[in-house]
Amino acid sequence: MKKQILTKSLLRSRIKTKKFKKTNSFIAPHFWGNESFAQFVFLTDDYSNLYKYYYDSCRIEKYCDSLVNVFKGDVNEIALYSSKSKSYFIGIPDASAIYQNIDTSSCTVQPIVKYKYQNRLINCLEFDEDGILWGIGLTVLKYDPSTGLFEERNRYTGWNRTNYPRNSSMFRYQGQFYWVNGFESFFKLDTNDMRNSQFQFICPVCDSFNTIIRMVFTLREDCNSERVICLVQDKGQYEVNMQTGVFTYLCPVDPFIQNSISIQGLAVPWIKPAHYCDVLIDLDINNNSGNTQNGYFDTLSCFSQLKQRITDFDVNVFSDFGLMDSINIKILNPKNGSSERLDFAENHNILKVMNNQSFTLIPDLFATNDSFALALKEIIYENSDCEIVAGTRLIQFVAYKNNLSDTAISTLTFLHQQAFAGRDTIIELCELSPPISLFQTLGLCYHTGGIWNRQTQVPLIFNPKVDIVGNYQYIVGDTICGFDTATITFRVLKQPNLIVENNISLCFGQIYKISLPRGNYLWQDGSIDSIYTIRQGGIYWVETINGICNVRDSIEVKYNTSPTIEKINLICPNDSIVYKNKIYRSGEIIHDTISSLTTCDTIVEIRIKEFAISKISFNSDTIICKDELVNLSASTNFQSYKWSTGEDKSSIQVRSGTYTLTVTDVNGCKVNSSITIKESPPIQYSARPINPICPEDLGSIEIKNLQGGTAPFEYYLNGKKVSLSALDNLNSGLYVFKAIDSENCEVSDTIRILDAATFDVVFDDHVELEEGTSHSLTFSIQNPKIASIQVSPNSDVVIQNGIELKFSPKEDITYTLTFTDERGCELIKTITFTIKRNEGFYPPTIFSPNGDNINDIWQPTYGNVYTLVSASIYDRWGEQVYYSNDPSTGWNGNHKTQPCNPGVYVYLIELRHRDGSVKKFSGDLGLIR
Repeated sequence: MKKQILTKSLLRSRIKTKKFKKTNSFIAPHFWGNESFAQFVFLTDDYSNLYKYYYDSCRIEKYCDSLVNVFKGDVNEIALYSSKSKSYFIGIPDASAIYQNIDTSSCTVQPIVKYKYQNRLINCLEFDEDGILWGIGLTVLKYDPSTGLFEERNRYTGWNRTNYPRNSSMFRYQGQFYWVNGFESFFKLDTNDMRNSQFQFICPVCDSFNTIIRMVFTLREDCNSERVICLVQDKGQYEVNMQTGVFTYLCPVDPFIQNSISIQGLAVPWIKPAHYCDVLIDLDINNNSGNTQNGYFDTLSCFSQLKQRITDFDVNVFSDFGLMDSINIKILNPKNGSSERLDFAENHNILKVMNNQSFTLIPDLFATNDSFALALKEIIYENSDCEIVAGTRLIQFVAYKNNLSDTAISTLTFLHQQAFAGRDTIIELCELSPPISLFQTLGLCYHTGGIWNRQTQVPLIFNPKVDIVGNYQYIVGDTICGFDTATITFRVLKQPNLIVENNISLCFGQIYKISLPRGNYLWQDGSIDSIYTIRQGGIYWVETINGICNVRDSIEVKYNTSPTIEKINLICPNDSIVYKNKIYRSGEIIHDTISSLTTCDTIVEIRIKEFAISKISFNSDTIICKDELVNLSASTNFQSYKWSTGEDKSSIQVRSGTYTLTVTDVNGCKVNSSITIKESPPIQYSARPINPICPEDLGSIEIKNLQGGTAPFEYYLNGKKVSLSALDNLNSGLYVFKAIDSENCEVSDTIRILDAATFDVVFDDHVELEEGTSHSLTFSIQNPKIASIQVSPNSDVVIQNGIELKFSPKEDITYTLTFTDERGCELIKTITFTIKRNEGFYPPTIFSPNGDNINDIWQPTYGNVYTLVSASIYDRWGEQVYYSNDPSTGWNGNHKTQPCNPGVYVYLIELRHRDGSVKKFSGDLGLIR
C-alpha cells in the first residue's frame, strides 16, 4: 500500500511541478525521501547529538554525532520543514537565535543566516504550513527562510534571562499554534501578542513540582487526522485529546531519554507537507496542446460545425484522499448565449447534474478517479448558432475533495467560420402549386451574400407554371476558407383527373358500390381500394395519391326513411310469448317486414318488456339483542302477501331466523324475497378494581376477556363516555361501568375502589449542633413498616439497624430523607442542621511589600480551632521562596535577602485542627509593588 501511494504522489508531483516558481535552494535531508508520513521525530540533547525517536514504540536511536563543533556550541532547539520545492532543518545554538540548515546526510551545517538577538532568548521553534518559522521565549519571533526576514511581535513584560518560558514545547494542531510550559499547563498561542494566549487545560498526570513535560509534538499518519503526543518525565508517553484534555497512556519513557539525555530540541518531519494531502486535475499532462499549466489549448479555423473536445487524451485526476467528491465544468465566457452548451454521455460510473453551460460530475458507488478522467475526455463543447462569434472560449474545471480544490482552464480559440450555402435539395411541385422563394429551399443556417447561377421571371421566385425546371445553384464564400455551393433541383408534375359519381338516394338496407380506374386512392375512412362499398347514408370522399399532386372528389348518399311500426308487449318476469311459432322472452325484439311493390318496405318492430315490478323492502333491524322480539314489515303497495310462517299480512312480529315473503302485484305478477334476522352474541367481560398501594397513588379498573357483542363498542363510567385505556387515575369510591355495542345491546357492573393505608414519620426538622457533635434519629415501629431510608447528601451520616440515623455534619446543611415502607411507598422529608462555629482560618490573596507600611507583610489568620504546622510559598518555576512554622511571622516578599519579582505565587499551608486532624490548604497569592 505504501508503494502505491508513493507512485501516485511522485506522478502527481511530476505533473504539478510546472505550477510553481523556483525558490532559493536548500540542502534536502535524505531521510524522508521514501516516507509518506512521519514515523518518528528528531531530538537533540545537551551535547547536540541528533536522535530519531519512534513514537509508536517509544524507542530512540542516534542519528548524528555531536554537532557542537559545527555549531560552535550546543544546539538548543531545532525545527523541520518540507514543501513542494524545499526541505530543511533549522537549529538554534545556545538559544542565541543563529539559524542554520542541518544536512543530516553528513551531519554538517550550512549557514542560512547569522542573526543574533540581544537578550532575546528563543526556547521553542515550529514551522507553519507556509514554511514560516515561529519561536517563543522572551519574545515571539517570525522568520521567513526564503527571504531571510525576521520580525518580533512582542516582549512579555516581567520576563528576563532567568525568568521566561524555559523547558517549554511548541506545536501546531489543526492550523493553530499551542505551547506547554515546563510543568503542566497547555495554552493556545496568540502570535501577535503572547499575553493574550488562552489557557486550555492542565496535564492530569503531571506533578507541577516534581514532574515536567519533556516534549509535545503533532503527527499526521494519514491525510485525514492529526494526533498530539506528549512525553511526561517519569510517567510515560501519552496521546492528548485537545478537545477534552484527556491523556491516554501509550507506552513508558525510554530509559535512555529518562536517564541519559536532556532534551533540547524537537523536530517533526512531515507534519503537513504541502505536496501531500492534495487535489489535482490536469487536462493535458504532457503539455502537447501548448498549455504549460494544467490546462488545455486548441485553435480552430475554417470550421463549419462546432462539436469540439475540451481536453487532451492524457487527462489526470488525482486526490491523496481517495475518490474525488465532484468536478464542476463551466463555460466562463459564452459569446453566442444559450446556443453554446456542454454535452456529456453518462457512463464510466459518473453521473451529471446538467445545466447546458455548466454541470457537475459526481461519482456512483463503483467510480474511481480514473472514471472521472475517462468522463472528462468525452465532454463535448457544442455551438448550434448559425453565425458563430469568433474569439476565445474559456471552460473552467474545478475538482473538489475534503474542502480542497484544484482548477484547470480549457482554452478554445475560433478564428474564422467557413461559409455554408445550404443543403442540396430536390423540390417536386404540381403545375398548379403556388410560387416558392429560392432562399426558402436552402433550409436553416445558410450564409447570405451569395449568388444564384440561373434567373427566374420574377427574381428569386420559382413559379412552376412559367419557370424552367432543372438545377439552380447558390454559391457563397470567401478567399480565406473557400466557397460552398448548394444545388436545388426543381421538378413539376401534372395534375391528375378524378370524377367519382353523382349523388344518389337508396332505400333502407340497400348496398351501393363505387368502382374507380386502377390507381392509388385514399378514402375518408382510410381505405385504399379502387372499389368502395356503401351501406349507410353520408358524404364519402376519395383522393388520388401520387405523393405530390393530389385531387379529391366526393359523393353524397341518402337513404329514404322506410315506414316503421313499433309496438311494446309487456310480460311478467320470467314469462315468454310465442310469435310465428317462435318463443320470445323479455328484452328481445321481434322484427317483421311488410313488402311493397312501389315504395320501400314497411318494417314492423315489437319489443318484449317486463312489467315494472316493485321490489320488496323490509323495515326491520337485521341484528337484534338476545331474546328480543322485532317487528318485521314489508312495503304495502302489493295486492296480497304470504310469509313462510303462514301469515298473510304485510307486518309480523318475529325473533331471530330467516323469513321468506311472496307478494302479488296489480298485474298478477308474483315476487318473493327473504330476510335473515340475526341475534347479536351477548357482551361478556370480567371487571375488577385495582386499589392504590400508596396514599398518593390513585386506583384503576381492569376490564379483561371482553367478547361477544357487535363492534364497535362504547364504554361509560358513571354515565361519562370513556375508553378502556382511560380507566385509571381514579379516586376511591363506587363506580358503575357500562358497555354498549353497535346494536345498542348493553351490560353493566358496579365496582368499588378502596383507600390505601397511610404512611408517616414524625421528627424535629431543624436541629442546632455544636461543632464536632452528632445527632441521632430513631424511628419507632410503623404500620406499614419502614423498609429502607436514603439520605442525600450521604456524607457525615451513618444508618444503623436500617431505621436509626446518626448525623455528624461539619457545616450548616440540609439533608433530604427518603423513607420507603414495605409496600414500596415513599415519604420524603428534610432535616436542617445549624453548626455553632468559632472564627476560622483566612489567608490573604494579595499584598504589596513596597515599604509604605500598608499591607507589606503576607500573614494568614488561623482562628482558635487551628494551630500552624508549616507555611511555604513557591514561585511559578517551583522554587521555594518562603518557609515558616511560626504563626506570628509572615513573608515580607524577599528571597535570600533579594526582593522577589511581582507576579503570582503559590502557597501551601498545613494546619492541625483541635480534633487532631491535619489539613492542607493551597492557593494563589499576588505580589505587587
